[in-house]
Amino acid sequence: MVSSQYAVVCDKSRLTVGVTSTFNGIILTGTAVTVGADSSIIGRLLSQTAITMDHNAITNP
Repeated sequence: MVSSQYAVVCDKSRLTVGVTSTFNGIILTGTAVTVGADSSIIGRLLSQTAITMDHNAITNP
């Protein structure tokens, strides 16, 4: 069983996942999520405004 990491970001905040990163968990932001090129997300991206991705893989946990 894999243990997930969760990132919760306060309202009106943005979060950036760096280039070639791997993130396990849920990202929740009030403004925006930016995922760098060739990054992998195992989980969910939730934003009230925008999610920007560039050649990324997203897998349901």
